[in-house]
Amino acid sequence: MIIVGAGIAGAALAYQAARAGWQVTVLDAGGAGYERASDVPVALLNPVRGQGGRTSAQSIAGMHHTWALLDELSAQGQTIPYGKTGVLRPIPDQKTYAKWLAHLPAPAELSQRWLDAGQPESEQPASEQPAPQALADLPRGWYKVLYLPQAGWLSGAALTRALLAGAKARGAAVYSGVMYGGVVSQYHAHSVRLITGEDYRADVVVNCTGSSGARRGEGTHRAGSVLLLHGAGVTQPLSFGAYLSPLGLAGTGVLGGTFEAPQDNHAAALRLGLPLASLSWLLQKGAALTDLSRLSITGQWTGVRLSGVPLSLQPDGAGVYHLRGLGSKGFLLGPLLAQQLLDQLG
Repeated sequence: MIIVGAGIAGAALAYQAARAGWQVTVLDAGGAGYERASDVPVALLNPVRGQGGRTSAQSIAGMHHTWALLDELSAQGQTIPYGKTGVLRPIPDQKTYAKWLAHLPAPAELSQRWLDAGQPESEQPASEQPAPQALADLPRGWYKVLYLPQAGWLSGAALTRALLAGAKARGAAVYSGVMYGGVVSQYHAHSVRLITGEDYRADVVVNCTGSSGARRGEGTHRAGSVLLLHGAGVTQPLSFGAYLSPLGLAGTGVLGGTFEAPQDNHAAALRLGLPLASLSWLLQKGAALTDLSRLSITGQWTGVRLSGVPLSLQPDGAGVYHLRGLGSKGFLLGPLLAQQLLDQLG
């Protein structure tokens, strides 16, 4: 199997395929000065997406699948910061509350509990309490808080590295840097060709490239940024509009959630960086989630996500499989869809 691209989808496919006994070759764009969208310092593993309270069966199954992979890799000695801490999703008003109630799955499908915003933790119902500090992080003014105890956070960069290391330990060949600049010129059912003319051959070819590997005009490319924070941080992720999360080191965290105007290629999206207007917006959203005066910014990360490309586990007309364009659901769906593709291939 040839896997082109080693973001979360490609890395998960490589690991799970090598574990299942496949002979795996990974061609990756990684190299000096290159970061994948999957290298985000912290991502939330949270199936209730956006501000509409929507979810899907695949997202819930994907969350559990990714947690299982994290536990498995950690048991093998891989160092991956992550926390099954639960996620708190505050909502602003009764109208949003009613909308979320209509969209959420049954508690039997996804564990959930509504908390009263601003009510002392000691007065909340005793079952499945969040960590004592969790609600104290949240300023007053919110209407309700949805607590999702099965959700949490993870280091995207550490997870993708661990998956690739696990694949290599099982015999996978990983060539990093060979794709820098989008040097795969041709895909075929059983081979790929680089612009240098070099061919790689296998029984199955899977395109797992993200924004940097897309052809011009293919899909939607959106830059998103995360601020690295030092200070008290938060004990559990808080998310509405933007998100605050622990980072894995004591007294550190992240504030993330900016997404710039869509562009038609990776380079154009990356050039946007983090505009001052977006920084102002992000800080405003963060201040609604916690007291930012006790925190300081120590760094900033920007990546570009690809979305809007067809997603199917069936091969295209040339016989090539594609597992890409998952956007913000990469960590929820990438590993699960990779396993489903392997199950389909037998």
